[in-house]
Amino acid sequence: MAELDPGRWSAADDDLVRGALTTLRRDVEALELADVRFVKARGAARHRRTVLTATAAAAAAVLAVGYVGFSGLGGHPSSLRPAVSSTHSTSSTTTSATTPADAGVPLPVAGDLPVSAEWQRALGISETVVIADFTESEGGAVMDCANVGQPGTQAHAQSVNAESSGLQGDQRVYGNPSTAAADGEADTLVSQLLTCAGPMKVSVVADSAWPKVFSGIGPASTEWFVVTHAGSRVGIVTIVEPGEGGKHRWTVSQVQDIGAVAQRRLGGDVGPQPGRSTTTPPSPTRARTEQMPIAGTRPLLPSSLFVAASQWSSPALSQGHATHAVTTDWEGSAQVHECDVDTAMDMTSSAGRFGIVTVADQVDGTILGRQRVRLTASAAAARAEADRIIHGIATCGSRVPHVTVTQDPAHPGLFKVVGAEPGAPAAAGWLAVSVQDGTPAAVTTLYLRSQPAQGFAELDRLLSLARQK
Repeated sequence: MAELDPGRWSAADDDLVRGALTTLRRDVEALELADVRFVKARGAARHRRTVLTATAAAAAAVLAVGYVGFSGLGGHPSSLRPAVSSTHSTSSTTTSATTPADAGVPLPVAGDLPVSAEWQRALGISETVVIADFTESEGGAVMDCANVGQPGTQAHAQSVNAESSGLQGDQRVYGNPSTAAADGEADTLVSQLLTCAGPMKVSVVADSAWPKVFSGIGPASTEWFVVTHAGSRVGIVTIVEPGEGGKHRWTVSQVQDIGAVAQRRLGGDVGPQPGRSTTTPPSPTRARTEQMPIAGTRPLLPSSLFVAASQWSSPALSQGHATHAVTTDWEGSAQVHECDVDTAMDMTSSAGRFGIVTVADQVDGTILGRQRVRLTASAAAARAEADRIIHGIATCGSRVPHVTVTQDPAHPGLFKVVGAEPGAPAAAGWLAVSVQDGTPAAVTTLYLRSQPAQGFAELDRLLSLARQK
């Protein structure tokens, strides 16, 4: 292309670039959307990353036709993988310089999979790692290797996400009839990983003892796989790294630390060990107002209109753990629950503006609930909007199948909503709506995802705080 000299650019160069862009457009338009199982299991953020990285790969292929000199800028994937001794075991205290010495030790929090605070310690992430249960299987233990089957019956599965840090992954536990059966399933899983059927090449990083660590390099992604095994159970942790394929962001030691936590939790070894220091779960510190990530239409509403995320902490709602606001998308809808009738998204005088804050347990990463604030044009408009939302929730059972709504007899505007699909366990949620006394043109809607025994009491507590804003 005239050796990139603008003064020597010609019509032929124009035609070459135009042809490359036309080919790129066809390639992008031909890209298939991610499978629905992929979306459910990995979440919307990884779905977007998959599409974008595939698009980038297509673009790179097209541009390479016009300027092959760029190929010299990249290193071979094998040269980018950090060296590691294969003798690292679950008892090792080796960590990277960016993680604490006890990052491989589980916190004294119950559970068979690593919790949010353990992910933060191991990978050196400052933001809350959001962890959410999912029940549907992708059809195998590893999405990117079609030949890798499930090493038993899926007993527990979670997505792992830290949006600002670019972390996407999942963690699962599988049960088997016996230890001998689990031995075979674990060995088969390792063998299948190393013969990954797909564009990804998987290689051994550490396999002398459980957990075993593997590196996966694909054309547009880099992943870590950690296989755990204890008794009749087998587990696998998958970490998808941000950035270009072949370039690891997190070190082997960091991955081994989260693997060590997963291994010990799988074996029921949770809590402090004699002679070793441990990091305790964050203590709740409550502030009246704090800066929080707000999702919604722009210009975004100020954090001062919302209940501070730290005030969500309570023994009933978060087991006494500290709570924290996390970054999420509003995903094209103002709704916080399927029974919520607030769907307006424009900024007209009738609809006003809205913002949503999502709050998570700072220790285990589970989403506790959301608060939406709708700022209307006047106090009268806010009262009318609150009445409309309350009526919509109260009559939800007539619109949504298999839903039962119960109002709190002591407090108007508070509801318990139970969904019971045929063949599925009942799931309860809690909703509350009120105009804010401190800002009479604002309407608050609260949604609690957890199922505390004192659901109405927790709703009333948070709604009282919201009214003061």
